[in-house]
Amino acid sequence: NCGASGIVYRVGTTVITFPYDFGVGSTIVTATATDVNGLASSCSFTVVVVDNQQPAITCPASPVTAENDLGLCGASVSYSASATDNCGTVSVTYSINPGSFFIVGTTPVVATATDAWGNTSQCTFNVVVQDTEAPALVCPENQTRGTQSPLCGYVADAPEFNPVSCGDNCVIVITSYELTGATTDSGLLPLNGVEFQKGVTTVEWTAQDLSGNS
Repeated sequence: NCGASGIVYRVGTTVITFPYDFGVGSTIVTATATDVNGLASSCSFTVVVVDNQQPAITCPASPVTAENDLGLCGASVSYSASATDNCGTVSVTYSINPGSFFIVGTTPVVATATDAWGNTSQCTFNVVVQDTEAPALVCPENQTRGTQSPLCGYVADAPEFNPVSCGDNCVIVITSYELTGATTDSGLLPLNGVEFQKGVTTVEWTAQDLSGNS
């Protein structure tokens, strides 16, 4: 009623002036008015600042490539995405954790950044595992056969000339043979019903997997 000398604003015991940089969250501000006679009254109000800005996330260069682990149809693959935020720390999670085992082929991975206030952002990259391991093939030892009357040769009866073993870390698609020397021929497993002519014939077996390794 007699005029006011001014209004002072405080956060806690600190006097502030406007504009004022309020941090994210709730801040109580106390306003105190004092008249020319030194009489004062105060009131308080709350300023709420909400962080609605998404963090920034950067995925590793896509694709992340790796060769298969020895003897396995896949590989354990590590990678890392980075993230920043306007309000401090941010966590990064993955749809498939780094160091997990990935089968041969292409697998998408989603990385998600989450800040302290629940804002999220995502990016996606591919993990590509290549099968570079050739199939394992064991041939039988050199074989000797007599001619079969009335032939001047010998007719193969599978599996006598087939590979002793044939395996792959993934999947074998084709096992084939090629005959050179006294007998020439080619075909797919099994080697059966082929007439070997008198003389020396070399049998070459080839196994090829789904990735083209042989």
